[in-house]
Amino acid sequence: MGDLVFENKKTRINSFLRSFIALPIIVMFTVLLIIIAKPSDDFGRTITLIIIPLAGSLVLGAIGGLISASKILKMKIILSDNKIEVVKGAAQGSYLLEDFVECKMNKVSGGRTVKDIQSLIFNGEEELLFIDCNDFSYYEFLQIADAIRVRKHIIFNKEKAENRELLPAEHYLGINLYDNARKVPTAVYILAALFFPVCGAVAYFAYSNVHTQLTRFLFVGACVGTIVIAGLIVFDRIYFKKNEKRIVKEMSFSSSDLKINDDVWNYNKIQSIYITQPYLTAIDNDDARVLEINGYESPNPIGYIVEKRPKSYASSDDYTKLYNRIISLCESNGIQVEPLRMPKKEKR
Repeated sequence: MGDLVFENKKTRINSFLRSFIALPIIVMFTVLLIIIAKPSDDFGRTITLIIIPLAGSLVLGAIGGLISASKILKMKIILSDNKIEVVKGAAQGSYLLEDFVECKMNKVSGGRTVKDIQSLIFNGEEELLFIDCNDFSYYEFLQIADAIRVRKHIIFNKEKAENRELLPAEHYLGINLYDNARKVPTAVYILAALFFPVCGAVAYFAYSNVHTQLTRFLFVGACVGTIVIAGLIVFDRIYFKKNEKRIVKEMSFSSSDLKINDDVWNYNKIQSIYITQPYLTAIDNDDARVLEINGYESPNPIGYIVEKRPKSYASSDDYTKLYNRIISLCESNGIQVEPLRMPKKEKR
């Protein structure tokens, strides 16, 4: 089947960029407040006030980014047909695929904080072995977990009898996954808690006809807060609508095409399909079963969310029958079935 290699390069790069970008943004926002609150006719002074803090923040941001990235150890996981090799910094270990137990998110308390630990769990000689994978992003960890579980299922469970029953109807009705999606984001409440006292202070000073540098700062802060809160709400609505379009509300089959919501896919225009295997259960609460279609005329695969993954596998549920129907559809129409949902650059 070939080896699969997972590395955490993106996690390290993202860690660097977060630190590198955050400080200049904070510094320039502060400088902007100063310029607005205390304008100057000296253009050269204004430019100097912008350039020097910006240059300094870029240097400090780069240093902070390097420090942040260096705290994340280089990690590589190599999955073969019979073992899993894990390289983390200078440490290296090899584990048999048959000893793999599960992937899990463990909550660990440290003082006043609770941290989620992503772990690969193996049977050891005397006790379970937990391999910490927090140096990968959660999305990468889920990809690793799925790849290991699929590989183990294919190699060790291939001969086991599975439910091959097909979905009897020509229609599949989806499940609403986002009943609570219209709730206001928590970030809006936090900003509002800071924003309304500022607005109250601005209103008080305006009513008292007090004009000082502090009132100008507060006024600018109130304006910026209004823009940020409005932007968060708009972004949340756009993000919700985008996700809502991807949720499978209805799927129907005919002799020539597959219809998902309002999208119609002719079988002869589909190159490959990936659909989450029924036995891939949830690690986190938001893990979803997805259907991804790669068309000959599409530059990128189109993904759909079918439903949330369950905590345990039920071989007789409707999703298993839908999965079998999709696989049968692919086999009868010469459509390639992808075993894993992975970035294009990854070897399948």
